[in-house]
Amino acid sequence: MTIEVNYLVVGITSILFLIIVDLISAVALHIQKKTFDWKKLMNFLRANVVPYVLIWGTLGAIPILLKYVEISSDVLIYFEGAVGIVWLLIIGKIIKSIFDNFKELGIELKNK
Repeated sequence: MTIEVNYLVVGITSILFLIIVDLISAVALHIQKKTFDWKKLMNFLRANVVPYVLIWGTLGAIPILLKYVEISSDVLIYFEGAVGIVWLLIIGKIIKSIFDNFKELGIELKNK
């Protein structure tokens, strides 16, 4: 695999890992509150997992594909930067959700 494809795989894997942690913490929270609902779980998967993976996977593939087209590296750098920013936004949103779930479960993560 090329380094670009490895980058894409690592990006998608990290998003999926954090989504799984978020999912586990959200399910634990709803089980604790006795408000667990399978429909809400399916809506979560449809609203978070699919769009995040598809959006970032598609955006991450664009710079890889553009390397095979004769395009200036000056233009390509903007696409790669945009992909990185989108990845950071997705990761940040998921991490915030995880911290919110932990906080509601009574698990405080403190800085020392």
